[in-house]
Amino acid sequence: MGFLSIFKQSDEERKNLVLHGGIGKTAVLLSMPVMFMLLAQSLTQVFDNWFVYNFSTLTNGAAVSYSNTALNIAINGGIGLSVAGTAFIGRLIGAGDMEKVHKYTKQFIFLMVAAALIVSVFTMVIAPFYASLALDEIRSGVQTIMLLTPLVVPFQYFNTAYYAIKNANGKSEIQFIFTLLMMILKVIGNALFIAVMQLGVMGIVLSNFFAQATISFIVSRDIFSKNKMNVSFKGFKPDGGILRDFLKVGIPSVVTNVTMQVGFLLINLESMKFGSEILNTNSIANSITNVAYSSLNAFGTAITSMVSMNVGAQNYKRAKDMVIYVFKLVAILSIIVTVVMTIIAPVMSTLFVEEDQLELLDKVTVTQRITIFGILGFACASIVCGVFVAVGKTKIPIIINGLRIVGFRYPIILIANMFFEPNYLIIPVSTLISNNLVLLVSYILYRKIDWNDPLGNSKKIKG
Repeated sequence: MGFLSIFKQSDEERKNLVLHGGIGKTAVLLSMPVMFMLLAQSLTQVFDNWFVYNFSTLTNGAAVSYSNTALNIAINGGIGLSVAGTAFIGRLIGAGDMEKVHKYTKQFIFLMVAAALIVSVFTMVIAPFYASLALDEIRSGVQTIMLLTPLVVPFQYFNTAYYAIKNANGKSEIQFIFTLLMMILKVIGNALFIAVMQLGVMGIVLSNFFAQATISFIVSRDIFSKNKMNVSFKGFKPDGGILRDFLKVGIPSVVTNVTMQVGFLLINLESMKFGSEILNTNSIANSITNVAYSSLNAFGTAITSMVSMNVGAQNYKRAKDMVIYVFKLVAILSIIVTVVMTIIAPVMSTLFVEEDQLELLDKVTVTQRITIFGILGFACASIVCGVFVAVGKTKIPIIINGLRIVGFRYPIILIANMFFEPNYLIIPVSTLISNNLVLLVSYILYRKIDWNDPLGNSKKIKG
């Protein structure tokens, strides 16, 4: 069975693979779809940065980096809310109540679009204030991005709602396909608006608008077509009860996602002390290293399915063996990735920075090398998070991820700035330290799992 066959497997075939297949093959096959999607998302950011830094200015690059940290809060709010759509609609599909599926689908799309409009208006209102906190040389670019990008948010939320509905129907490959299409559209948009038309930050906004609006046009044909999903809003009225149900399930996920992004925002604001060059350094280095981080993060998603199915079948020993195997596999892959990325870091830097900018080249290379050494801690902690989700302890991953950004990394940066002169190394070093501290915390929590009773009847861990 080739690794691409996982896209064609039925639910029963996938279940048999997890319960009875070889552990190594199962781990790799289940990770591949998620890995492809995460890779496509990471490469989209890489291509975005490549166009900005090769066909625009460093000032525009810094403005994009500073703005995206705030805009990601708005975007991740929608991603968090979409969890509720997948949960409720998937449950109704499982129950075979297609009338309710249709009703909840309409209410969910309405909720996502309404939330997008609220978020867009709020972002536009605070744009001048957020821009005022930026450095003088990037302030104008930040204000342009912050005022215009909210026009894209409704399209993003609409597309996210569509992916959530498809995931509820068991068609998770749809999101990968559209993620890949999004990457292609962004490359076309960047080439046109940034490279050819030389529109600077306006080109960045237009490229994003072009890609998201095109995707929305495509998915709307599926949503509203009578021969497909056949969703119609004729005579539609919001249902307060259903909307409250969605919010009860979705808000915890929204809070989790937004909290993580707020942590990054605080780090970005603290980075202002180092000047715009640190924004460019981190933006370039992180877009490169995130390709590796995202790839290994896929195993954290895979382990959730592997453990949950085996625990449900009371194959506790096999579930534990799978976790240990994936830990070892991820550790080996982390070491390989670290060695490779360390070697190729100078070459990767030259893709974004001109060779005569020696100081920036050196900083981007060093930042890559330090950041990639944190991948082992990050990847293994994501495995632990996946295990806790599988055994129903969903609050533990929130704690782990919160500690990584807000509990460890941000305080490390604050303390370093108090006792040392501002230095670009503080940011990547804080990433390295926080990832390894989270690995230690994760390992301590993991050791408390009773594999004779992983669902928690022993009460050793309360989630």
